[in-house]
Amino acid sequence: CVVCAVCAVAYCAVVLCCVLCVLAYCVLWGCCGVLCCGCYMLWWRAVGAVELMHTSEWQKLQEHTAAFAAKHSARVCVTYRCRVVAASDSWWELDSDEIVVLAALLASGQPAHAYDIPVYLPITSPKVPFRLLKCVLASDTELWVLCGQDPSLSDILDKGLDSWQAVLHSLEAVPQHFPRCVPPRVEVDRGITAYLLLDRACSRCLCSLLPQAEMDSSHSPRRQETMLRRRRHLLAFYHSVAGRELPLQAGDGLDGPDDGPAAAIVQTAMETYMCGNDFKAYAIRRDHLQLFAIHRVTVPTYSMRSITGSLFDALQELHPFRR
Repeated sequence: CVVCAVCAVAYCAVVLCCVLCVLAYCVLWGCCGVLCCGCYMLWWRAVGAVELMHTSEWQKLQEHTAAFAAKHSARVCVTYRCRVVAASDSWWELDSDEIVVLAALLASGQPAHAYDIPVYLPITSPKVPFRLLKCVLASDTELWVLCGQDPSLSDILDKGLDSWQAVLHSLEAVPQHFPRCVPPRVEVDRGITAYLLLDRACSRCLCSLLPQAEMDSSHSPRRQETMLRRRRHLLAFYHSVAGRELPLQAGDGLDGPDDGPAAAIVQTAMETYMCGNDFKAYAIRRDHLQLFAIHRVTVPTYSMRSITGSLFDALQELHPFRR
């Protein structure tokens, strides 16, 4: 009986250790996923859009991605830390809700070098699954292929990845644009601490919580605390004005009573701002784009409009947002 009791206790101890290890892994992976991806999960959840990253090598990567997609008759995109760096036209031709669903899947993917999973798309193919293939091209840079029965994952790994050696220099240059997420030619005023550019028409967005930062692989507690604080400010401002003071188009404002004087009021603000105790914020709406910018509290209120407007002009010239 004593031996049985000892064995039972040892067995329970082993099971408990296994459970603790699994929990620790889940917590560690969840935290790393949130911090390394710049809280990407929160952004697609909050704004319902795919997060982009625009680099100086975008043209080369885009052309190679398009050629790769045509060769394999597939929809293809290249991501860096869950942000879309380049994608074939066929990828963007999917329904916007499906693209957001795929973005959620990209952000929640497990840390594997490659895998092949079935995916049902609610509009394009609700009954017959596509295959979603993932391969690692470089550090934190991944290739995603949405296809049918062909090509196989082994074909992509054995032959397909070799073609990306031609743009290896461009792939290696991608991390240099993080966490700014824009080319060096896009100048961001030092008074702006974070911003979110949202294209609701195409369900795309561009965000940076460290717009003045240089490439840095470290994840110091102070830097992560800064990112989380700026994220909270940006989300608070976005939720306070998006669809209310700053609708996408006339009629998208705050719902009011069906009759009475309030029913005739339609809020169609093109710009709005907010002043808080530890930050200031300014938002601009032009056509299909909305820009939400967080400013340092020391920035004069009268200058926020011109500073935010200059950033808007620079960002809307980037190819993904150009019309």
